[in-house]
Amino acid sequence: MFQKRWCRPEGRAGELWGYNETVVRPLIGPGYFVAHATAENGTDVRGAVVVDYFQVPHGATPAGWPRVRPNSRGLQMFVYNKTRDYMRRVSEHVSIGIAYRKESRVMGYFVLCREQSTS
Repeated sequence: MFQKRWCRPEGRAGELWGYNETVVRPLIGPGYFVAHATAENGTDVRGAVVVDYFQVPHGATPAGWPRVRPNSRGLQMFVYNKTRDYMRRVSEHVSIGIAYRKESRVMGYFVLCREQSTS
């Protein structure tokens, strides 16, 4: 299973921080990112929101999250470095996205389904 885990950082309006949780995270790293609206308030043709792996959170993350590491080091460099996922909302709980590395598409579309946290 694969999950993108998100939080709203205090004092950083317009940003979400997150990382990727997967069974191979101990090997490839968490792949931290900062998500925000794309250029011109979400008008980029690729998607309204960019999950930007060029950036990592700068500040306190939620308890229990892995240590923040830059995506340019370790094995996560081969998965997340110089990557951006562009996403568009389909419904309240579903988004569709496409990944770019160095401004070139690296895979087909993917779907994320939000599951509300119970904690």
